Amino acid sequence: MIKKIVFFLIILLIIAGCRRDPMPSDAINRKTFIDMMVDIHIAESMYIEKNRIELDSLKSKSMYLSVLKKYNVSEEKMMVTTLYYSRHPKEYDKILTEVLSKMTVMIDELQGNKDEPKKK
Repeated sequence: MIKKIVFFLIILLIIAGCRRDPMPSDAINRKTFIDMMVDIHIAESMYIEKNRIELDSLKSKSMYLSVLKKYNVSEEKMMVTTLYYSRHPKEYDKILTEVLSKMTVMIDELQGNKDEPKKK
């Protein structure tokens, strides 16, 4: 009898361990999440550059919330999405690679504009 119970529990654990973890229905779509992450990184960089001496968490949070407002996304929805990707590190790595790629293109465009001589 105990062997049957132990066997049943092991099977249950195996099934539970193999269960798929689908994207939550209220998560932010991938493209929007990437765009938001780009904006969040830009906002953080601007804040750090502007306030090198002392970081003020209230101002930092305000910048973060302004990105959420821009995309009409709640803090909860952002948290659900971030938690999903944190449980899927390979997928999150792909997201961050795309974020970095977009930011690199933006920097290149800005530097290209700076290097071009002004037309008279």
